[in-house]
Parts: sequence; structure tokens; C-alpha cells
Amino acid sequence: MMGARAFAGLLLCGLLLGTTWPILAALPGVPARILAGDAYLVTQGSGAYSINESLVQNMTLRGGVQIVSPEILSLGTLRGEPVVVRAVEPGTFLSFERGEWVQPATVGNRTA
Repeated sequence: MMGARAFAGLLLCGLLLGTTWPILAALPGVPARILAGDAYLVTQGSGAYSINESLVQNMTLRGGVQIVSPEILSLGTLRGEPVVVRAVEPGTFLSFERGEWVQPATVGNRTA
């Protein structure tokens, strides 16, 4: 038979797997959505998926680095599909992506 502690551990593992299976199932599709074109994801090893201000300052001092965008990445799922949520500093990100600000259009009394 099984002891009470072993059963509790098995129950906890089952509960964790049951609640995280959508994220685990979607993970194989995430790398293809993160890396595109000439952009690369740099993380802090096993830490959070982020490039914070101090890391940006250190990276800009290195030769060959042109633009570094401080950002935070969050990996997750939405209806079983992998989702990458990215928060960035707008000015640096727009120069990195060669983008520009676009004014929102007004439709009636609402902004589109």
C-alpha cells in the first residue's frame, strides 16, 4: 500500500499537471513565435524572461550592439494556442522595429 505522505504528493503532482497542461501542450510552438527575422530573445538563464534596465546598459557598452530594448516577455496559452505577451519601452522598440507612431482613427464618438 501507499503511505499518506506519498499519496498526498501524488495528488499534488496530479493537481499541478491538471492545471498546467494547456501551457505545457503549447510550449513546442512558442520558440517559432519568439524568434523571427533578425531579432533574438535574450533571457537571464533560468530567471524571468526579461531584459531589465541594468542589462540594457551592460549590453549597449558591448561592441556590435546597436539597439537594445528593455522588455518583459510572458509565455502562456489562449484557448490552447501559445501566446507571447511582450511589454517594451515604446521609443526604443519602435526604433528597433523601424516603426512609427500611428494616430488612432475616430469613428463616430469612439476611437478605433
